[in-house]
Amino acid sequence: MEPKNSGFKLRILLRISEITRKYQFYGIDRLLRLIYNPDKRHNDFFDIVYPYDTNMLINISSASYFEWVIFFYGYYEPEVINLIRCLVKPGSYAIDVGANFGSHTLIMSKLVGREGKVIAIEPHPKIFQRLLSNLKLNNVTNVETLQIALSDFSDTAILHSFDEQDPVQGKSSLVPLESDEAPSLKIEVTCRTLDQILEEENIKRLDLIKIDVEGLEYNVLRGGYNSIRQFRPYIIFEYNKANLEKLHQDFASLEELLLAAGYDNLYVIHGKYLSNVEHGLGSSANILAVPKK
Repeated sequence: MEPKNSGFKLRILLRISEITRKYQFYGIDRLLRLIYNPDKRHNDFFDIVYPYDTNMLINISSASYFEWVIFFYGYYEPEVINLIRCLVKPGSYAIDVGANFGSHTLIMSKLVGREGKVIAIEPHPKIFQRLLSNLKLNNVTNVETLQIALSDFSDTAILHSFDEQDPVQGKSSLVPLESDEAPSLKIEVTCRTLDQILEEENIKRLDLIKIDVEGLEYNVLRGGYNSIRQFRPYIIFEYNKANLEKLHQDFASLEELLLAAGYDNLYVIHGKYLSNVEHGLGSSANILAVPKK
């Protein structure tokens, strides 16, 4: 796809983003959707390099919903990024499973510093290239990238992905995806386990794992069970009830696995606070797993 939005309109959108990144008032999302609807951006989009976080840059294509969010709000999932800032220190080792185009990976890279390391895992070939581009743009040298999928087996697998012009572009999973507008594409990818990767990379410590794999969270954790039990990192993962039900799984199975691995506290990540999962999950949430002391 070639950018279709440039000139005067883009200058107006840039000015709006400068304001909305600083002032996020009530009703801002509705206003932005009226001005530049994210569900119609594939017919009216732009590609630019834009400031990200502090002293970093990021490639923005407004054809991607995630990048549309970063353009107008500064971050995608700011509550997760704020938590990462609290958990990752200089010298830490972190893994970003389902790194997408690298918005979380870049933050981790900056936090771990020269003595730390980040492993960024993204199976989708086009999105993986965007990840590499963003790392190169910032001269990142402490991130190792792997174009593979993680699960609880080692073999080839089928990655389901929507066409890049579809409104849900950027979403991919080993679980079949559904859309009323377009069928999913099928891409053959290499699949490994987290235990295998850490052994091959000779990792001796692990402080944080972030997992966003559209329903395969349990499988990723099971495939990394030995390493998780050994290193006891903080784990941030996405919970989606509908995705788990597709695999005939539930949150209880995740809790049971983590309990056996040495974790006794699971929290729902909200904007500025955490709440125990016992107080309710809803249909989807980002979860923090804290190891026993």
